[in-house]
Amino acid sequence: DEQFKEFNYSEKEMIKMPGIGSYTSAAIRSIVFSQPSSAIDGNFIRVFSRLIGIKISEQINLKNIQETVKNICDSIIQDNRPGDFNQAVMDIANLLCFPKAKPKCHICPLSRYCKAFSNSGRDI
Repeated sequence: DEQFKEFNYSEKEMIKMPGIGSYTSAAIRSIVFSQPSSAIDGNFIRVFSRLIGIKISEQINLKNIQETVKNICDSIIQDNRPGDFNQAVMDIANLLCFPKAKPKCHICPLSRYCKAFSNSGRDI
């Protein structure tokens, strides 16, 4: 919308604002301003780690996993509807791909591509 153009900040500008970090900046920019930016948080890391087959443990550097997931997401996020991508991953994480409870892999739209699911859930 034209009325909000003046608020269309870059990530660098947004994270200078109090209470705005990389995740919030990416979520706002993708959902409100349709900028292709992946909103990477623990939910994204969980979903994509399972999807690509990275077993998260204390020995693995979480920062490296976060960078890997961000690179993957940034390469597949669509320019025309980036907010939908971020919201879809958030929904999958919250409704299907649980951190501690048994995930609902059998109804997940990503299960046919998911390494953890293809390993019969051994890595979940």
